[in-house]
Amino acid sequence: MKLLAIDMDGTLLHDRNYVTQKQIDYLLNLIYRKKAKIVITTGRPLAGIKNLLPKELYENVFRIALNGSLIQTPEDEILQISSLEHDEVLEILEYADAYETDVSILDEHKFYSLSKNITDLMSYDASLNKMIMEYYDITHINHLEYITKLLIFSEPDKISCLRSKLPEKFYKQFSIIFSQDYLIEFLPKEIDKGSSLLKLANELEIPHRSIISIGDGLNDRTMLKVANVAIAMDNAHPDIKEMADIISLTNNDDGVIHALKRIGL
Repeated sequence: MKLLAIDMDGTLLHDRNYVTQKQIDYLLNLIYRKKAKIVITTGRPLAGIKNLLPKELYENVFRIALNGSLIQTPEDEILQISSLEHDEVLEILEYADAYETDVSILDEHKFYSLSKNITDLMSYDASLNKMIMEYYDITHINHLEYITKLLIFSEPDKISCLRSKLPEKFYKQFSIIFSQDYLIEFLPKEIDKGSSLLKLANELEIPHRSIISIGDGLNDRTMLKVANVAIAMDNAHPDIKEMADIISLTNNDDGVIHALKRIGL
């Protein structure tokens, strides 16, 4: 049995945010006829996965959401959910406020802004998941059981500057991801796509030699690293291409199917 991990943006999704029918049919055939296990691995929240994947595919795949913070079965059972501590959120918020940047947090369901002024950039990022950014009063933070991810938003120039100034202690406290040029993502320490993929493989009793990963971005590095076969899209970041066993076509050219055919699936 194979465990196939597929990123969404820049990989399975076309640039216009849909999955081609050709790829839907191919993946469902792998699930039904070849008994492959497929897991969608993405930085998106669960709602973002559900809103972007066609229903027939969504209901048949495992989901690793929020860059590894959450693992869910096709039957909607949550196998893992990781959370930032409340004091950690407040510490990052204090840092972000000093640089006059905006902050949002996510639990397992919703996208929250910690500022009443929800910027166009924040609304845009939420809209990519077909979600609405909601204001959350930080004084009520103790009411949130889970904070699966925190994001600092700003214009690319400021984010680039902030990246160079992030305190060293943050790298020791959190998993930090730079998936877009307008944000910095903070996750619980040692949480990433690769560690969650290994956890799922162990849960399913699938050996690591049976893991295949397909991705394009720097946040896919860890899941490609733990795979027996690492596949990069032709539109992938150069560092991802360098570590890949196979380079496929682009996400707009059904590159997922092309790669799977090359390895005989």
